[in-house]
Amino acid sequence: MANKTDGQQALWTLNIPDFFPLSPNRLIGKHKMVYANHRRLVRRAIYNAIGHEPTPKFTGRPSVLVMRLYGKGKRPWDQDNVTAAIKPIVDTLRGGKTKTPMKPLELFEDDTTKHIKLLPVVQRKSPDGRTWTRIMVSGTLAPKVEVQHGPGQQIELDAQIDEALHRCD
Repeated sequence: MANKTDGQQALWTLNIPDFFPLSPNRLIGKHKMVYANHRRLVRRAIYNAIGHEPTPKFTGRPSVLVMRLYGKGKRPWDQDNVTAAIKPIVDTLRGGKTKTPMKPLELFEDDTTKHIKLLPVVQRKSPDGRTWTRIMVSGTLAPKVEVQHGPGQQIELDAQIDEALHRCD
């Protein structure tokens, strides 16, 4: 499907094994450095899962979905807690400046509702008993961007997030 930017529709998926950010309930009342260290930990987990592979750049208003696949002995969180827990993930994916050496990935311009459609966080029981974080971004790729398949990420042309959700069942 071509539009004014001649970009192509894509679904970018990133799986982060054995990881999900802490619940805000576990961070409330902690020193600001605990919160800052947690944000660095989230950013490092995302960068380690991507490796050295290039990331796509999306234009327009891409859809962003974060899934929490919880493992043995765990249960789903309240929706407000799981939504607040993904803030460091969305901040790492967005564009913009940061004071840390690890810059944002710049998958999309900003994390406001004008620039992305943030879908409700989905929680499912993990089939392998481990905790996973799955991040999916769907939208129009920026023109002249080449994306390669690599460890921890996957591009599927003309795919929809709904289809990806059904494959997780």
